[in-house]
Amino acid sequence: MSRPERITEPFLDIVEVFWQSEEGVHGYELAKKTKRGRPTVYNNIDRLSSLGWIASRWEDPANVTGRPLRKIYHLTPEGQSLAEELLIKFGRIHHGDFGTATEGPGDDR
Repeated sequence: MSRPERITEPFLDIVEVFWQSEEGVHGYELAKKTKRGRPTVYNNIDRLSSLGWIASRWEDPANVTGRPLRKIYHLTPEGQSLAEELLIKFGRIHHGDFGTATEGPGDDR
C-alpha cells in the first residue's frame, strides 16, 4: 500500500466521497457528487486503484434493468485507514468523524 506523490483538490474530493460511502460508488456518482469531469474522476480512480486504496466489483445484475451494469468502487480496509488519515491531515474531517465528514464537496454546492 503506497501513498500518493501529489495531493490535489480533485483527489481529496474523490477520496472524501469514497470515505463517506458505505456501499461504494460508481464513476458517474463520483462525478455528480464532486462536480468533477469524468476524465478527472477516472484518472483519480486509476491512481487510487494503483495505490491499492480501492477495489471494485460489478453491480448485481438482478438489481439492474434497462441499462448497462456499473462498476462499483470502494475503499479497501487499508485504503479506508489511509483515506481517513489524509482527510484529517487536510482538514476535511476531524478525529471522531467516522463515515460522515463535517466538511466536503457536497456541503455548500
